[in-house]
Amino acid sequence: LVETMRSSRNLRRIMSSLEINTIWIMSYIPLNILRVFWLRVWGANIGSGVAIHRGLQVRGARRLDIADDVFIAEFVSLDARGGLSIGPSTSINTAVQIWTAQHDWLSASFEYITEPVVVGHHCWISAGCIVIPGVSVGNGAVVGAGSVVTKSLGEWILAAGNPAKRISERPVVNEYRLRASRSK
Repeated sequence: LVETMRSSRNLRRIMSSLEINTIWIMSYIPLNILRVFWLRVWGANIGSGVAIHRGLQVRGARRLDIADDVFIAEFVSLDARGGLSIGPSTSINTAVQIWTAQHDWLSASFEYITEPVVVGHHCWISAGCIVIPGVSVGNGAVVGAGSVVTKSLGEWILAAGNPAKRISERPVVNEYRLRASRSK
């Protein structure tokens, strides 16, 4: 039984590594349709009109849900092991990291924990931001470059800093479409 469990864990590790590396390698193929195809092969739910740039890293693709008209820039890391949902007409810029899994630093055994992340519609997560497990980015929220989102953000606001805090309101402008796939 112990040997079976060990073999099962090893197989999961191998498959996880295969998934991460296949998606990353395919992100360098110069056809967006193939990038989207490979995410779907690994179980991701991807809407129409999604644009994915090179260097994408994904963990747990089967728990990734990307709505229509989402723009994902270069060198983005999406950790969906705990569940990750990205709403329509959202822009995720260069080098953003969104995490849904981590270790509990208070746990004596350094327990592995997961918590879902939800990014609403018409959001803009600017370059170099980090979003930690268990938070939500409200509809229409803009997160300033380099910010670290440690707590859920409200709707239609500009937030920035480390930790990210509300700076000001944003007009409700949910009528626009990014037309993300045209930017490829």
